[in-house]
Amino acid sequence: MAREGTDPGSERERIREVTIDVVLERGNDGASVEVVIDRAGVDRAAFDRHFESLQDCILQAYWAHTDEFTVLVRTAFDREGSWRDSLRAAAYAAARYLRDHPRIVRSAEEFVPEMMYVAVRPYLGQEAARAELSIPPPEDGVG
Repeated sequence: MAREGTDPGSERERIREVTIDVVLERGNDGASVEVVIDRAGVDRAAFDRHFESLQDCILQAYWAHTDEFTVLVRTAFDREGSWRDSLRAAAYAAARYLRDHPRIVRSAEEFVPEMMYVAVRPYLGQEAARAELSIPPPEDGVG
């Protein structure tokens, strides 16, 4: 199934992207390596070359997109001269990322911890920023 001469990076990326699709369709519990490799057009050996398990593949896909989001927002923040302009630029960068990636962003709320991480880190440091990743959302208050 795996093609000779296939770029390992593109093979890895294809498997990760297919995994996102499968998880979005079936959820974590309904996803399987067999479905992923069938849709990606690779064999089990190719999957095993890149990932330890389906969970490893899911986590790597999540972190790849989270890293992309963080770099994009952080870069926008760092380009500006004042705190207020930086925060505005970061907010627009985050909003544009969410708009441009509907497939991987099921809910904008899922990215709030990462946005808070990026916003808090320059002012309160790494420890406070990491804490933002585990703070639950406030009560909705609607209804």
